[in-house]
Amino acid sequence: MLKSALLLTILLIAQPVIAQNPFKNLPIRERIQRWREF
Repeated sequence: MLKSALLLTILLIAQPVIAQNPFKNLPIRERIQRWREF
């Protein structure tokens, strides 16, 4: 549960970066799956 809260926080903070990222063309679920792979 803590892990997912941390992930959401990271996603929110990183959103401007993600907007200029190749990931932006992916569906949200797929994007989250890729984040989890890191």
